[in-house]
Amino acid sequence: MSTPDPLQDPCAGLLFEIQRGDEAAFAELYRRYAGTLLLLLLKKSPEKNAAENALAEIFTHIWTRPFAFDPAKETGRAWLCGLVARHGEDRR
Repeated sequence: MSTPDPLQDPCAGLLFEIQRGDEAAFAELYRRYAGTLLLLLLKKSPEKNAAENALAEIFTHIWTRPFAFDPAKETGRAWLCGLVARHGEDRR
């Protein structure tokens, strides 16, 4: 896997650092994108508590399975949005 260019895809750059175990990059990813992801989750489920729980599950997934992201397949933001879109599908 090639190293993403953080200037062209800052989200992918953070995800790459998370793959290396960088906790500060994980905190920065959360700071930058948690609000946007929460808004997307609230569109799927208007119950705030459920959306917040889903957000926590998504960020747990990011930390525990960072290599699921492949910059050769999609941008970092697209991957994050895909996690939101797919969240809960396995529970149906």
